[in-house]
Amino acid sequence: QQEDGLDTLLVQNARREGKHYSRSRVRGWVETLAASYNGNLKSMLAFADSSFKEDTCSQLFGRLIEARVAGVPVPNPKKAFIGRSIRKCVDDIGVRFTFVSSHFPVTKLAAALEDKAIDQLHGAKVALARSLRKVLRKATT
Repeated sequence: QQEDGLDTLLVQNARREGKHYSRSRVRGWVETLAASYNGNLKSMLAFADSSFKEDTCSQLFGRLIEARVAGVPVPNPKKAFIGRSIRKCVDDIGVRFTFVSSHFPVTKLAAALEDKAIDQLHGAKVALARSLRKVLRKATT
């Protein structure tokens, strides 16, 4: 029996995904400018098309706001999470796998690791837990 190779590649780009979720052209332009300055989160998912199919209804995208200018949140495309799902159905029983790429703001995590006045490991866990909580809240809305 011939083994299935990786023949499908799904590529995601946080800056491009953000354009689909932006409400105005100006905001889209600002996000493009931010991506030019800050960088951009990209991901790739490879799989065998003979075994799995992309679940196009289950795309995941969210931004993590790191800074505000004049009270307006300024997105950093590198500080985002993006994901895709693939599924396999056998005899009406389905399995879905969701793969998520992310890049979290780490300034508070770094500060906790450098603070000698506190338990650094505990401080780092708390900082990371708060970032993950933000991601989960964004992903469920």
